[in-house]
Amino acid sequence: LKIENLSLVWRCAIGTLLVLSIGQFFVRKTYDKDLYQVLQVDQAIKEYRWHDAVVAVMQCSMVNPHLSSQTNAALFHSNVLLDRLFSFPQFYGSDGLVMNFEWCSYWPEEASSIYWDLGLINESLHWAHEALEEKGATPAILERLGMIYLAKGNGDAAKPFLFNLKNIPFHETRADHLLMLADDSLQLAQDSVINVMRSRMISENIIALAPSIPEKLELLLKKNYQNKMAFEYLMAFHLMNGNLQGLLDHFSKGKNFGYTRIPRHIQEALLVIAASNPGVDKNQLNNMVQPITFQRFTGFQQVFQKYQGNRESAKPELQRLFGDTYWYYLVYVRPDAQKLENQNEFQ
Repeated sequence: LKIENLSLVWRCAIGTLLVLSIGQFFVRKTYDKDLYQVLQVDQAIKEYRWHDAVVAVMQCSMVNPHLSSQTNAALFHSNVLLDRLFSFPQFYGSDGLVMNFEWCSYWPEEASSIYWDLGLINESLHWAHEALEEKGATPAILERLGMIYLAKGNGDAAKPFLFNLKNIPFHETRADHLLMLADDSLQLAQDSVINVMRSRMISENIIALAPSIPEKLELLLKKNYQNKMAFEYLMAFHLMNGNLQGLLDHFSKGKNFGYTRIPRHIQEALLVIAASNPGVDKNQLNNMVQPITFQRFTGFQQVFQKYQGNRESAKPELQRLFGDTYWYYLVYVRPDAQKLENQNEFQ
């Protein structure tokens, strides 16, 4: 089979595969391990291999807002966000959960994905269009735009993206299915992904409200109290910003998600609250906090006492023994996160 006999589409596809293969080869050969691991993280997330994404992050020493956001998304989808959040670098604070506007502008496709998963569909649409401008008509971006318009009930707006998707080799079947949904509102209403998204979509005019990210998460929970990602991201926001009252205000919503125990970082935060509030019900606290968490909190305090409260002297030992805890983040990492956010540092 001669290359000149192939259609233009197939020649483009083969060329793309060759470029990707050569690119991966050179990444490996140049031993840029961090870049290779970031590519592995991105690929695993695009393929919904959440555990593989977490493993790849553990092997990467690079830290940036994009990687933090991807890491935290993978932790959520692996059902360990509120247990392992502080086992990974969180230098960017809550902007490492949902990137701020400037950072979304650098990584629009990833921003669109986070907003889509949460149910903030208009934000997802905005950043998907930005990604289209930046990266061109990739299959993932075309499908995302088509799905957003389908969820919004606008099949006509979805079709141009889906017809383009159909022209890309290996994506014809998926595109045909979505085009069928665009023409059949009854079938569309029965699609599981569309149903989940519509159950999460906010009806309020949030553009007029101009809410903060935590306020948007609260609106998502108001619309659908079973939106677990909205709940866990809201809890993580309050933890990372040191807003323990906000955490307490929404803590009871966790009963909707069938936790067999309170997540570890929430337990750690409850001990911080109890330490500064003698009026806390000790029996209730014992029922919520596991013995191992009590033991570690006592150990954390003992190390501080060992160094007579000197933060810098205690830091190496605390990092070695308790670097994966909310307490260490609160004492050492959070101030650095605020500094980074104020200076808009990217690397």
